Amino acid sequence: MRINLRLPVNSFDGQSDKERIRPPLKELQGRISEKGEKMAKRTKSNKITELIVILASVVLILCFFGICKKEKAVSNPKTLVWEIFGRPDKIEDSGVVLVEYEQPECVIHYNFYPRGKSKYEEELGAELTPRLKKLFERDENIGNAAITIFGPSTDTYGRYGWKPVLSFEFNRETFNSIDWSSFVKQNLLEVVKNLKWYRKSVN
Repeated sequence: MRINLRLPVNSFDGQSDKERIRPPLKELQGRISEKGEKMAKRTKSNKITELIVILASVVLILCFFGICKKEKAVSNPKTLVWEIFGRPDKIEDSGVVLVEYEQPECVIHYNFYPRGKSKYEEELGAELTPRLKKLFERDENIGNAAITIFGPSTDTYGRYGWKPVLSFEFNRETFNSIDWSSFVKQNLLEVVKNLKWYRKSVN
């Protein structure tokens, strides 16, 4: 005797096997939507984090340059003059031989050895103009530079030395008035203040 037992299609909870195994479409859509929202939140959060990192980097860079600029402004003016104008390596070379500084006044004694390629004034201007420009750009505390130029000289006994040729002042007002993009550096002595010559002829 054979007995066939068949479970009803709507057994247990009243749902078929396929209906119980396969989640309803609305539930599946809800899960997908929930995952999409989570991914969107993560993406937004990542973008915010990246933006914060970028802003922090910009602030650090600005602070770094601000510190550098501040340090540059309070640097030792005397050391700066030696660095920019240079020292004479030999007795017949051009360069700074004395620097004194008491804010905002800077006193510079400069030995200038002309090469005779052009007029003395033009040759001197071509050599000093870029140095003065750099000095006033690098140190904002310098308000005036009083410069005495010494030239080579040989006395009647044949002894070689340096004697004052001229002196002048170059101040920050003059520095700010110059259009440096078109200024002719050979014309320096035409814009300086209190120009005074000590020797009629320059050897």
